[in-house]
Amino acid sequence: MFSLKRNTLKVILLSLTLLFSSKVFANEADNVKYYCNKVNGEIEYVLKDRTRVDCLTKDTAFEFDFAKKGYEAIGQSLHYSTLTNKKAGIYLIIKNPKEYKYINRLIKICKIYDIELIIVQDVSQKKLR
Repeated sequence: MFSLKRNTLKVILLSLTLLFSSKVFANEADNVKYYCNKVNGEIEYVLKDRTRVDCLTKDTAFEFDFAKKGYEAIGQSLHYSTLTNKKAGIYLIIKNPKEYKYINRLIKICKIYDIELIIVQDVSQKKLR
């Protein structure tokens, strides 16, 4: 079992850190390239079933996606985690304020399955909360 308080704090700290200190790009590929290079990860790591992890780090297999596709990201990250024996991770990009409705739901699911969740916002679109 995992500590709900510890994981909640981890999600919040990761989110806040990246929201204010990271560049965010309009397309997924540029976000993958930027973050994966920053953490010395491997981009588009090919698994034995020919699926591709967006960014494989020393400890985590990250799926990158936009908030509206967050539910798909959960399944993909868990799949990658299973095949790599690494922690599941999601790097979620928020494009507009309406997408915040997905965030609370995703945080709850990520806590249950111990998925590392990084949330960034694309401030080039509109001013967010």
